[in-house]
Amino acid sequence: ANVDVTSCVCSNNSVYGMLYDLYSRGWLTSCTANNNGNAGLLINTMSSVNPTSCTFSSNTGSGVWCQYASQAYIQTCTIASNGSHGILGQYNANMNSVNNVAGANNTGYGVYANRGAQIGLSGTTPNGTSGPTGADVTTFATCQ
Repeated sequence: ANVDVTSCVCSNNSVYGMLYDLYSRGWLTSCTANNNGNAGLLINTMSSVNPTSCTFSSNTGSGVWCQYASQAYIQTCTIASNGSHGILGQYNANMNSVNNVAGANNTGYGVYANRGAQIGLSGTTPNGTSGPTGADVTTFATCQ
């Protein structure tokens, strides 16, 4: 599926605020995902999503979670106060984070990559004020 969304609010859901799954593609512009029962945005199984000027906050899980060879280009977003990591890449995900605030008050890392994920950072603030701070750069492809 190809789904482009502008100015939406996805809040108080029992699982994810937004889910792109099984080869889905899309753009998110000026959207908010907050107070959800897991991640604000899950990009799963070979999907590709480009969030721009969005807010992912106060979710029980990560703000943005990308996995299983999916791709994300996250630009000028605020990703804060989530119950896990701000940005989480796993299982060969390929992500770029440009000019985001990704670390404010997330319980885990501001930016975290593991299990073969690659996350490029440019102009992103990965520091957190609670939990571990900064980024786990040992598995990053690029950290500028």
